[in-house]
Amino acid sequence: MSPQSSARSTAESSFLSRLIADPYVQAQRTYLVAKAPIYGPEDAARNLYYVHHGQVRVYQQGGDTRRLVEILGDDQWCGLPALAGAEKYGEGAEAVQPSMVSTIPADRFIAAMAREQQAAMEMIRLLAGKLMKDREQAAALVFDDCRARLIKALVELADSPAATKVSEGVQVQITQLQLAQKVGVTRETCSLTLARLRRAGLVHTGRNKLIYRPDKLREAAGTGSL
Repeated sequence: MSPQSSARSTAESSFLSRLIADPYVQAQRTYLVAKAPIYGPEDAARNLYYVHHGQVRVYQQGGDTRRLVEILGDDQWCGLPALAGAEKYGEGAEAVQPSMVSTIPADRFIAAMAREQQAAMEMIRLLAGKLMKDREQAAALVFDDCRARLIKALVELADSPAATKVSEGVQVQITQLQLAQKVGVTRETCSLTLARLRRAGLVHTGRNKLIYRPDKLREAAGTGSL
């Protein structure tokens, strides 16, 4: 996550952070080691989860295939199906590096928000933002080709907790399979499209990592020069 995004996230979550500290909410803070599961698709949706620091990845499961939904970092939330009263999460989440996460009973959190207007407004904005993002991604599956979807995904990942700043731009830790699942194509198609970007000098690939400059990808997409 970029410094600007991190600062914005911290500022916007201030009222919610205070709500988490309310003894009534009964938040339980837990340290998770890398690869520790947080919840699974078939688990009862009873709790929300707040990431204090670290990195958490949310996925959907379809048979033997997992689709990467989002990558979360400091001051972000998962387990939101519990807010909707869902019986099960329908998705999974796991820590991919050592992380500190609070488990929050959804019923108590909802009751606490009923008397904390500012926190409720922040949660509404957060949920509205996620809804807009999900709609944009769904539209991309219909209207964009693989190249356009891949570029959008890489630009988005550049501002995620999976990215770190390097001299060449950003370095994102992600496998080609995960990237293909996020974009909604086969691994072979994703690999061929990445090869085109690599030949154009826009992406450098390594073992489970990609290095690139997001501004150059935006420019190339805008001019159709890939």
